[in-house]
Amino acid sequence: MSSKPLRNPRHEAFARHYVRLGVARRAYVEAGYQSRMPVELTECGPVDACASRLLKHAKVESRIERLRQAMAKRSDVTEESLLDELEEARIVSRDNGQGAAMTSASVAKAKLVGLMVDRKEIGDAGEFQRMTEQELREYIKGNDMPAPIGPESLPAPTHPGSKSEQ
Repeated sequence: MSSKPLRNPRHEAFARHYVRLGVARRAYVEAGYQSRMPVELTECGPVDACASRLLKHAKVESRIERLRQAMAKRSDVTEESLLDELEEARIVSRDNGQGAAMTSASVAKAKLVGLMVDRKEIGDAGEFQRMTEQELREYIKGNDMPAPIGPESLPAPTHPGSKSEQ
């Protein structure tokens, strides 16, 4: 894995600014790119589209990953070291009677190892309640969402008194 900079100096600057700032739009502007239309940094516009495209460029994407790995190596940060730190924080919190901090450390550990995933609700409140089952299935299929688990996908109950036993 080479730590060699990208040939295009603005691509290199974009990658470095992105790793430092974490915001593609700001990294794009900091790297010296300009949009043809003046757009405030707080608005969504052409700068966002250009920054997003550059972020998906294979060489830029690879360079960002290499820069992140180098930064993690310099900081000696690994998944294992983070888990150790979180466990230490959890124990200290428990010993000091700080339940909220202890819970926070446990949640962070669960997220780090993939046992807990943040989910975001899409649509307006109650929007899906107004849909028929067929409309909901079509919506899910059209948005590349996993199919919901419905009664038809579950095994038949086998406990005494269930419909399959009657």
